[in-house]
Amino acid sequence: MRSPALAACAALAMGLGACSSDRIDVAPAASGADGNRTSLIAAVTTLKSAGYTAAAYRTFAARVLELRHEMDETVAEEAELLAVTEALPVVRGAAARGETVETIALSVWPLALGPPIAAPIPGTPQGDKWTVWVPAAGEDHRAYLERLCGTVLALECKDVVPEGQVGVVGALAVQRLTDRARRAVATCLTCSDPTWATAVAGWEELARAATATVSAVRRASSPSRWPEAGAAAVAVPPATSAVRHVHVPPDQRVERVRYALADARAAGATSIALLARERAYPYRLRAYLIPTSLTRMPVRDGEPVQMLTRALDARVATAASAARRP
Repeated sequence: MRSPALAACAALAMGLGACSSDRIDVAPAASGADGNRTSLIAAVTTLKSAGYTAAAYRTFAARVLELRHEMDETVAEEAELLAVTEALPVVRGAAARGETVETIALSVWPLALGPPIAAPIPGTPQGDKWTVWVPAAGEDHRAYLERLCGTVLALECKDVVPEGQVGVVGALAVQRLTDRARRAVATCLTCSDPTWATAVAGWEELARAATATVSAVRRASSPSRWPEAGAAAVAVPPATSAVRHVHVPPDQRVERVRYALADARAAGATSIALLARERAYPYRLRAYLIPTSLTRMPVRDGEPVQMLTRALDARVATAASAARRP
């Protein structure tokens, strides 16, 4: 049986340096006749020729999942080895190519977050475990992450507001790629060349950097850092010279809102938009519009901001009730 690592070594060398000097000859074969190994190697070659761009990796990942349906166990192991190691130069070189983390989210993370590549089990009907991880047509990174965090990644990131999901899910994707790279190289009997250890070390370096920052992202992106939106909250208006966005945590004192009103008034603004969030996932942003002409708050300065928003909600409820009276 042909070792998957020998073929993968050549592919990895395209992005990470030379492997051993063993020559790899791929005999021509009809599609699927060799477990789609020839097509797999061709996909890696195409990825390398494209310069390891995010778009090229997205095409590569889609091709791997397409080929998986006719892979045998050996080719699937090779595909897993290549999928995780070939992702490293894509991620590492993204900034130099001008690619954003949002671009990487739609190209590398789907294959990273999904299950390891595995061959179909003959005679056993299986649903496609990878489909849910692939972005839907027209789905941007926000919609993609919002969907994942509301379903298959609920335990990992449903407690994070949408703006913070890119950081939390990114750290998770890097950690999963690191774990999978370790496992793929460790179980490869012929991956003794230092290049493979270098690939694993590369992912471990990225994982350490991600781990160092993800806790801060989680804290900053907790829904509890915003007041809970109620009846008086409206859609967030654009920030302009006339409307200032103001974010004050719900447990802070109301006097901070009063100071924000004074600053906005001095700058010529007519109102502030005190940002709040809906209670249910995905915690949509809402705003309490407070005119800068307001000189007296409905609650005392020492009360928490959430008490202010509740007082504003009560005013709206009272007005609505009065409007319904005959």
